Amino acid sequence: MKLITILALAFFLQSSCFAQDTNLNLYLINFKDKGTTKSMLATPEKFLSSKAIQRRERHNILVDASDLPLNENYVQAVTNLGAHVICRSRWFNYIVVETDVNNEAVFTSLPFVSQVRILNNVKTPQHEVYSSKDFFRNESYGPVAGAFKKSPASDLYNYGAAFNQIDMIKGEFLHNNGYSGQGMTIAQLDAGFNSVDVMPVFDSIRNNNQILGTKNFVHSNENVYSTSINSHGTMVLSTMAANIPGQMVGTAPKADFWLLRTEDADSEYVTEEYFWVSAAEFADSVGADIINSSLGYTTFDDPLYNHTYADMDGNTTYITIGADKAAQKGILVVNSAGNSGTDSW
Repeated sequence: MKLITILALAFFLQSSCFAQDTNLNLYLINFKDKGTTKSMLATPEKFLSSKAIQRRERHNILVDASDLPLNENYVQAVTNLGAHVICRSRWFNYIVVETDVNNEAVFTSLPFVSQVRILNNVKTPQHEVYSSKDFFRNESYGPVAGAFKKSPASDLYNYGAAFNQIDMIKGEFLHNNGYSGQGMTIAQLDAGFNSVDVMPVFDSIRNNNQILGTKNFVHSNENVYSTSINSHGTMVLSTMAANIPGQMVGTAPKADFWLLRTEDADSEYVTEEYFWVSAAEFADSVGADIINSSLGYTTFDDPLYNHTYADMDGNTTYITIGADKAAQKGILVVNSAGNSGTDSW
């Protein structure tokens, strides 16, 4: 069961996280500081987008040390020891590296390193088919069964088969009063956006340039629209962005979207939580108002990293701590509660 909860290239690398190779050691390396002066906080435009700054101002949130970029001299010193950075976080001042070095003391000896932790939960050679994973087990992909209500002629949109779900949350009331997501930027963190670049249901957001960009935190060189990756993100996006009158209209057809892949649906490993946090940082940096995430983690391919029921206290798992930080930055974080509510715990 899975529950839970433009800038320079150099800046975007501050919030990047990519899947690791197998048969290498994986280390989480925390730095003691960022080696920068507080005077940098007076010029946030050097490391945050204007939209991110505006969101902070709107919510009276101060720019603080967690917003500052990592110290690249520190990062370079670690890579000089034979490590390859696959993930980094400015919020929590760390990097995750893969290396054939098998000695934590090599990194601990660096004067600016505060903590080193091995994180050797890597992908196994055997991959599940994504639809068999526990998190996707109870999701239905078939056509709408039986009769469905039709949109009243007075509604702004003709929702087609989607009327039941929009009416369930009274979304048509918002639409009829002029709220269709316009002016809002939604970052969707998910498992892949198979064929979103060609499917007719997304013509509207493509033609109106409402897809602001994409980023793959799992495999940096893989297109998030690839047909070789699963379509869970595509389905979730459709509930917000679909816009074919008479067939399906989503909850926010006029919103802008960043499509960020953080989940590798072929396996389950703890580094996906780090991918998620890096993507949340990226969403913050580009000025997202909302993070929509239908992901969460309890058990992994390596049971050593499994979360316990006691860990589900809102303060323990790394992804939850990251979600809290995103909220502190003024982002509304909306996360699914899972599909297995009748299972054991």
